[in-house]
Amino acid sequence: MANSVDNGTVLLVVDGGQDDVLRIQEAISRRLPDCRVVTSRSVEDALAAAAETSIDCALIDLQAPAASGIEVCRQLKDDPAAAHVPIILVTAGENGPAIEAADPAVGPDELLARPIDENELVARIRMALRVCRAEQRAQQEREELYSAREKDLVEANETVLRSIGRNLHDTLGQDLTGLAFMVKGLARNLAGRASAETGEANEIVGMVNECVSRVRSMARGLDPVGLHGEGLVAGLGELAANTERVFGIQCAVRYAQQVVLDDETAAHLYRIAQEAVTNAVKHAGAGHIGISLRKDDHGVSLTIEDDGAGISPDGGPSNNKGMGMHIMRYRANVIGGTLTVGPGRHGGTVVTCTLADAGRSRAEG
Repeated sequence: MANSVDNGTVLLVVDGGQDDVLRIQEAISRRLPDCRVVTSRSVEDALAAAAETSIDCALIDLQAPAASGIEVCRQLKDDPAAAHVPIILVTAGENGPAIEAADPAVGPDELLARPIDENELVARIRMALRVCRAEQRAQQEREELYSAREKDLVEANETVLRSIGRNLHDTLGQDLTGLAFMVKGLARNLAGRASAETGEANEIVGMVNECVSRVRSMARGLDPVGLHGEGLVAGLGELAANTERVFGIQCAVRYAQQVVLDDETAAHLYRIAQEAVTNAVKHAGAGHIGISLRKDDHGVSLTIEDDGAGISPDGGPSNNKGMGMHIMRYRANVIGGTLTVGPGRHGGTVVTCTLADAGRSRAEG
């Protein structure tokens, strides 16, 4: 029969009886030669082994020294490095009440009664490993599916935003521009007649031109074309200006030198800044926001810092587990960067996207 065990599989054995350990090691080496046995005699040793080595399965003696097998199970299940590991608990008949009293959430996955039968031992290990591998594959498939959905969501969102932006520019923007010309012509006619309404007409011209400027600014925010090259700094500057005008809070952009980026990287960084600024205004109640873009020997970093409510230990109030945060992390990952979110030195929140690959950019003095 095939071993049904992957090369490099590691079995953790927690047992106080040296003779039992030797028998288990001998049986495993003979029946499952691709499985390596790691032994420990205490909870501390077991946790240390789980932290240092990728454990695939654990075999624990209920009467382990220094702590009961149930306690070893509980601590392994509580440890993030070992929570996924299937546990086989070796028992004797009189241990039944202790096992029944154990919390199922932190108890063993399988029971193996003494005296240990070699065939049953190997079968239990194989079954535990099959289940573990199946769960790992399912988890990987879920993560891949979630990643694909994130990608689809970002792309769909980008398509909709660009479409709205272009429609604003090509329809409403053009209509308002035409209206501005018409009102300007009317103002000239009124001025030629020395009409008292000339001043009001000129005021309307100014208001319409302001509307045109705002629509174009909105359109560029929704469809940030031209962000490649040095355009990202200009785009961030316009984002800051719009934030100040619309929300009445201070928002400034700082940069020591121009940073030249490719189109995709620039667009994703702009969207990250846009989302972080939106969170600071709408969820954190910020009064001051700073946006900085820097380039040094380590790469490029974009930082958005605010003086709002900040991040609490559970991730609120501007929850760092929300969809917006997921999308920002996805965007950072797409361009080969990392996103960090945390409290500022004097309160508020700091969002930083770091690109270590300097090959995607170049700095100009």
